[in-house]
Amino acid sequence: VPSVWPEPFGMVGVEALKHGKPVVAFDVGGVAEWLKDGDNGFLVAPKDTLALAAAIKKLLMDTELVEEMGRRARALAREQFNIERHIDTLLQVYEAARRRQGSWQVIG
Repeated sequence: VPSVWPEPFGMVGVEALKHGKPVVAFDVGGVAEWLKDGDNGFLVAPKDTLALAAAIKKLLMDTELVEEMGRRARALAREQFNIERHIDTLLQVYEAARRRQGSWQVIG
């Protein structure tokens, strides 16, 4: 269960995905970008502690659901959060900055 406070990314949840664990989280910050409700975990309304408890209970009571969501969680993590994808994205950022190089100047 990641933080109740909005985080731009939410590393705790992504680490759980990488370990094949479904995530239960409040729909705050950037969590909804990687947590797909009912697919790799459960996304609940902010501060809805009853919904949070119900989602956790559902996972505790259904090991098959945990295993299936865990498989999808790990697959998503491998696809979206790997070193190759990170490097490709970083190179795209550098290339975009390089192309704009002539449009700005250093003052000093």
